[in-house]
Amino acid sequence: MIVPSDAGIALLRDQPGGLEWLAALPGMIAGLQQEWQLALGQPWLDGMAAWTAPAVDRAGRRVVLKVSWPHDEAAGEATALIHWGGRGAVSLLRHDPDRWALLLERCDPGTALRDDPATDDTRLAVGAAVLRRLWDTPAPDPPPPIDLVPSLVDIAGRWAALVEERAARTAARHDPALVALGAGLLRDLPKTAERDVLLHGDANPGNLLRSGTRWLAIDPKPMLGDPAYDPWPLLVQVGAPFEAADPAAVLRARYAAFGELTGLPAVRLLGWSVARTVEMALWEDHHGLASAAAASMSRARVLADLLG
Repeated sequence: MIVPSDAGIALLRDQPGGLEWLAALPGMIAGLQQEWQLALGQPWLDGMAAWTAPAVDRAGRRVVLKVSWPHDEAAGEATALIHWGGRGAVSLLRHDPDRWALLLERCDPGTALRDDPATDDTRLAVGAAVLRRLWDTPAPDPPPPIDLVPSLVDIAGRWAALVEERAARTAARHDPALVALGAGLLRDLPKTAERDVLLHGDANPGNLLRSGTRWLAIDPKPMLGDPAYDPWPLLVQVGAPFEAADPAAVLRARYAAFGELTGLPAVRLLGWSVARTVEMALWEDHHGLASAAAASMSRARVLADLLG
């Protein structure tokens, strides 16, 4: 059986239609390989909900074939890549919406920003530049079907309700005031943005890859909404700010600098970081990851204190 990864098999086994999709996947890959005339390499096995492999097409281009399990977060990926047109993100070369298949530009050497040896400040500046390019890219003419991309207002509102529902079932394991702050920010922040942009949605430092002299984003989970939503994974995952001798001082300087690089208020970046960290903590708790949830809530407290 061809699978995204061992973790992916566990994830899909519990999803409606997941095992059927896994059973159909080898046939889809064989069909795409023939129709798109691809020489496939060994697949990468770290995906959770998609099968991806390096390939070479009939023109000799080094490309990537990606076949996603059909789910909401992947529904707008092709739309977003068409919108960006290779500006700040990998180029979409072909796609088959019926099979949820994408043929993508391959990044070479493909080093993730997470693994780059540059300083934290340099890597954060790279991330800021990539995000600004994505946010500022005008829609092409004709525009892609943007209705496939959900609204951050709607998504964050659903998350807020889930945070409250899950917190009510956790036997008071989490600070109710911090939970209420996170849920309130999830509801309020999307409605007070100065502008809405096409968001990457998962701008973690593993999803920014070096391609020659450029840095490009991969694997978007796009939404339409507040640009201050996007930077949270970069701000908390580049380096180890929470392990510093004085995490608050490191984070205060980091958020101020990133705000200057992106033109976004540091207070909004902090607000989204509190909201998303609280949401993640309640997700972890809901999925039986109690120690991870406690660590996330501790980080949310540090961020909330900075937010004031």
